[in-house]
Amino acid sequence: MAYNIGFLGVYAGPDIYIVDTLALSNPLLARLPVTDLVGWRIRHFQREIPDGYIETLQYGQNVIKDSALSKYYDKLKIIIQGPLWDTVCTQRLSGK
Repeated sequence: MAYNIGFLGVYAGPDIYIVDTLALSNPLLARLPVTDLVGWRIRHFQREIPDGYIETLQYGQNVIKDSALSKYYDKLKIIIQGPLWDTVCTQRLSGK
């Protein structure tokens, strides 16, 4: 987990997944409520990492503890990691 992901991400390389707790580059965390408004900057709001999310990213199997968030992540994952021109992906993007 990191706060300053720019240079860290470049130097870490493509095999490292950096969890951006400010949610600037994380599609799930960006949709969660802000948890800490102390010391914030424009668009830099701290998010709480859901229980099981790190393990979900680490092992590739959804083990997010909150059942509603887990179901939401399954749908979101199709859009963010699925084949771009896949029928299910395009239907989700179009709201169908």
